[in-house]
Amino acid sequence: MKKFLLIPVVVLTLIISGCTSATSQKNTSSSSTTTKVSGTPYQKLNKASQKQLQFKFDPIKIKSSADGTLNYNINLTITNRTKKSVHFDLAKFGIYTSQKKIVKANKTGILILKAGQTKTINKLMTKVNEKSFIDGSYFIYANQDHKLADIVFAKASTN
Repeated sequence: MKKFLLIPVVVLTLIISGCTSATSQKNTSSSSTTTKVSGTPYQKLNKASQKQLQFKFDPIKIKSSADGTLNYNINLTITNRTKKSVHFDLAKFGIYTSQKKIVKANKTGILILKAGQTKTINKLMTKVNEKSFIDGSYFIYANQDHKLADIVFAKASTN
């Protein structure tokens, strides 16, 4: 009689331990699909390191609006002069206007710049109205506290 009860207990124990190991294998495989972005986020760099990154914004004049105002596409070239990799979320670039509004970038995704590397992002912003370039406006990253460059366009190139 004891042998008769012992067999179902052993079988039940094996079934329970088998299910537990299958679950842990599933958890392991799902966590390995998570990707990690290399480098330091720009906004977490100290001020000295932030100054070692060069930002060049290039406006390209495109068609005029119906009301006669000009629109521009903005290209961005970034040079990383730090000794570490830096990454940017492209959607966080923008223009902080003198009217206290933010014109956001049209691009999305993560840009990783290795030490000493230069990259250009074409059409980071598209169809930006010339009214966004009024005195006091500037390019930003994430928010107006991360000012990248004043807007100074002597003469924009044409498309």
